[in-house]
Amino acid sequence: MTTKFSTRLNARSVWRRISYGVALLLVIALTGCGQIVPQIGNFDKTIPEALIGLDLGITEASAGKIGTNQQLTVTIYVNVMLDRDTITPDEVEKILTTISPLIDQPFASELELNIRKVVDDQSDDRIELNDAIQELNERWITMSGIVPERTADYPFGVVGNDSTESLSDITIQLSSLREYVRLLEKQY
Repeated sequence: MTTKFSTRLNARSVWRRISYGVALLLVIALTGCGQIVPQIGNFDKTIPEALIGLDLGITEASAGKIGTNQQLTVTIYVNVMLDRDTITPDEVEKILTTISPLIDQPFASELELNIRKVVDDQSDDRIELNDAIQELNERWITMSGIVPERTADYPFGVVGNDSTESLSDITIQLSSLREYVRLLEKQY
C-alpha cells in the first residue's frame, strides 16, 4: 500500500540519488583534470631539457611565457645559449621542431626564439639569424607551394636584401610553426 508519506520519501530518495550521482561525476571529472593539469605548464622545464639534449652545442636554455590567460593571448619565449657564434638553418629548424610539440599552454599563440652565444660564461652575444630565417622561409614556400603576397605573411619573418639590420630573434605564430612541422613530417 502506498501512502502520501511514502511517495514523498521515494521522490526525495530519487533526487538524493541524482544529486549523489552528479556529485560523483563532478568528483571524477575534477580528479581527471587533476591528472592533466600538472602536465600543462611543464613547458618551462621540458623545453630546456629537450634542447640541451639535442647535441647542438646548447649550453643553456630557458623557457617562459609573456601574457596571461585573461588576455587570451600568450607568447612563449625560449632563450638558447650556444657555445659558438654561428648556427645553420638545419639547426634552427631542429630547435623549432623540438619546441613545437612541447608547448602545452592554453591561449599560446606566438613563439619568440632568442639564440645567443655564451661569452666568458657571464654575458652573451647575439647570433645573426638572417640566413637561417631566409632559408626557412624558402623551405616553407617549397613545401607548402604558397608564396605570400605580403612580406608580413612570411612565417619566420622577413630579411630584405637591402636590410642592414641583423636579426637574432625569431618570432613565429604557433599555428604557422605547427603547419611547418606538419609539412616536414609529410615530406619524410
